[in-house]
Amino acid sequence: MSDRLRKLQETAHTSGLQLRILSAANEQEIDAAFATFVQVRPGALLVDSDVSFNARREQIVALAARYGVPAIYDLRDYVAAGGLVSYGASLSEAHRLAGIYVGKILNGAKPVDLRSCSPRRSS
Repeated sequence: MSDRLRKLQETAHTSGLQLRILSAANEQEIDAAFATFVQVRPGALLVDSDVSFNARREQIVALAARYGVPAIYDLRDYVAAGGLVSYGASLSEAHRLAGIYVGKILNGAKPVDLRSCSPRRSS
């Protein structure tokens, strides 16, 4: 179990909440985890940061809607796919900003001079 999950469990316990952690590594396991929601009836779902989850975000968002589980995600991309709410960044925006910085560097800008520039204003 990751340090992040341990901290979440501790915080839930301190707050008088029950935290149930379901693990899934592939499409079938994700389907099975959501099927347990019928029995468990969680008040909410927190989808942890995971590359395999992000690759299956449409599946996860659809299952959360099907089972009527309010879900919060770590990336805005889940909301773009129809999810309820996220508390994190947009990967596509991060990639766009990285491209702006790379373009400036390839055009002769010094990386040290870019730390104070706002990519939004200069794009």
